[in-house]
Amino acid sequence: MTKVYWTATSKNGKTGNIPGAWIGENKEECRQSCKESGCPLFKKKVAEKLGLLPCYAHVGRVNMAFSSVLKAAKLDPERYSLDSAFSKAARSARVGRFSVIGNAGILSMDEVKDIKKGFKRWNLGVLGYFYGWKKYSHLKKFLMASTASIRDADNAISQGFRPATVLPANFKDEVFETPNGNIGLQCLAITQKNINCNQCGLCVREWNPLKELKRLKAMGIVSKEVYKRIKDHPKAKSLIIGFVTHR
Repeated sequence: MTKVYWTATSKNGKTGNIPGAWIGENKEECRQSCKESGCPLFKKKVAEKLGLLPCYAHVGRVNMAFSSVLKAAKLDPERYSLDSAFSKAARSARVGRFSVIGNAGILSMDEVKDIKKGFKRWNLGVLGYFYGWKKYSHLKKFLMASTASIRDADNAISQGFRPATVLPANFKDEVFETPNGNIGLQCLAITQKNINCNQCGLCVREWNPLKELKRLKAMGIVSKEVYKRIKDHPKAKSLIIGFVTHR
């Protein structure tokens, strides 16, 4: 069974104060989950060759935070169970992050089902991404599929996934379309300063993106023009979320 540690809160301004998962019994198992997925951001040389920034999670603050989680969990393992963490989550939390670090593809179908039940027990949406959609089809309806290009996003949609993708660094448009006629929206938590992932909800795979967009329009976060353009699009339910940076 794959070990997953859960924390109740977060100081991450982009995601908001939400609970989160840390995948892997130790750092070696965590890194292996990402390596096995084939994520191009895992190796610096591969990422740079593609014109992308290498993964931030395995270095810097996230990596240091994982060290603290691993150390504390040895003293009080129950504190880092899903139910313990979710019971202490902020009342404002609408979602839980799956995951802060590590690739969910390492989990079996049964493990995924148990985690889904946990989220439902606490009435939280599953916010998360995984790399390796060709390999981990059991995550199709559970998490957003991370893709390294718009063309890869098109391919993922053709197989029933809903993707997030990397956009060119100089990309400016709020809404975009792909070569296969799919539609996407730049991450609102990056393009705007007045919303975070917890408030947004567009990257919760199990939620209807059109319902979330309608709510965001009512909040004044999404303009009427953007909402109408996406709502009227024939492939709106596969809405891609684009990131000019994954940091």
